[in-house]
Amino acid sequence: MKTCFSVLIGLFLSVSVFGQKVIYTSVDNVNKAKADGIFNFELDKAYSIEKINKTKAYYTEYFTVTTKSIENGTSIQIKLIKETEMARRVIYRFFVSLDAKQIGIMGSPVPLDKFMEKFILTASK
Repeated sequence: MKTCFSVLIGLFLSVSVFGQKVIYTSVDNVNKAKADGIFNFELDKAYSIEKINKTKAYYTEYFTVTTKSIENGTSIQIKLIKETEMARRVIYRFFVSLDAKQIGIMGSPVPLDKFMEKFILTASK
């Protein structure tokens, strides 16, 4: 009985913690996305367009966020206004404000800080 209860609690916590999903959809064109400063993501229904729009309003100096409703949630495109390291770092703040802790890449979750290091912060030259 204790084991069943523990398993149920574990499942509930994993669904609660990992229920929100953000998927990086520019993965096939990583170098182009970095060079152009245009990044595409899909967010599940846990992220409402209203919340995304409210959050993006704080970062208009650094990038634009275009939202589009899709079947499983919202598709967003982040486009840098100026090519600066600071603008790229502010993308991290945007996702933190949305309470995203990891980004899905090709079916695997990657912690947000590692994702930023590898896919956003260093522009291709």
